[in-house]
Amino acid sequence: MVELKVPSMITDALRPKKDQFPSSRLYEYKNRFSLLGTVGAGKSTIAGLVVLTTQTLGVRPNFICRILERNSNIYGDVSNLRSGRFPQKTVAYDSFATEAGLLLTQKTLLGSKKIQIPICDVAGEDIQMMIHQYRKVVGPLGTAAYSAASQLVRYIKESEGFIVAVDASRAVIGRKGEQVQSETDKHIHPDPDVNLVRILNDVFDYKEQIRKPIKAIAIVITKWDELKPHVEHLGMNIMEPTKHDLTVFMQTYFPSVNQAIQSYRFAHPNTNVEYFPTYVEIERDDKGKAKKRVDGTFVIKPKESMLISDMRKPSYSEETYAELIDWLLGFAS
Repeated sequence: MVELKVPSMITDALRPKKDQFPSSRLYEYKNRFSLLGTVGAGKSTIAGLVVLTTQTLGVRPNFICRILERNSNIYGDVSNLRSGRFPQKTVAYDSFATEAGLLLTQKTLLGSKKIQIPICDVAGEDIQMMIHQYRKVVGPLGTAAYSAASQLVRYIKESEGFIVAVDASRAVIGRKGEQVQSETDKHIHPDPDVNLVRILNDVFDYKEQIRKPIKAIAIVITKWDELKPHVEHLGMNIMEPTKHDLTVFMQTYFPSVNQAIQSYRFAHPNTNVEYFPTYVEIERDDKGKAKKRVDGTFVIKPKESMLISDMRKPSYSEETYAELIDWLLGFAS
């Protein structure tokens, strides 16, 4: 019997390079967080605003943060946000995970707690590869692109924690399927609740198979400013401190995602789940229409403040991002 061998040049091409992912790191980290969400849900914006907020929190006497840019463009993204521009779209089907690291240190009476938290941002197209229905209809990607996407998906799913971007502007708010914004990819379901729950279930199933429960899930609701005018007549405000409306929002507009998370948490009660409603305010004209540049991108409204330190800040939910950072610090040791 003749043994057929695959040429080494082919196997070497498909095998992940040793430094393909930022696993060879300067500092050991306890938990890696990966951003999940479909195309345009605001994942890169979340990462950028987390870093921007750490720069503001640097005034705290007991808080220190070092940014490890690695192969990301996180400093460029933060600069763009300060200049009123959203981060550029993450490249799809790339063989590298875009990962920025936060080296957080919290001084305490007994010393200090330190944690490095890499935040992995991968293009929505790659993440959508987790959706079985998406893989069936998207068509052939080519060997290289499919291999790269598959490797990125596995890298994501091996993370200990997840930051899930829930795009409020795409929520189905009427019985006729009304949405402020629609999903940008025609190959996925028009209801973001369907797409997100399929992505989450793929992650949950993988974690069950390898028997490594998820440690933490942050649900970051993005673009609340775009949905707010359309649900104000219902008296809904997910930014209110009791979080009652936030619970109602998830139960009403993302019921499948809400159910999946609650079910997973019931099976794994040690999984820390927290919700963070956010927004980035857009410049609008007298008629309330969002302003756009020549290239079609939205213009972010600058923060209205008399403080010099606020001059180069966008108008966004800064307090919520500070809460998210404090939540991340809760995993320090």
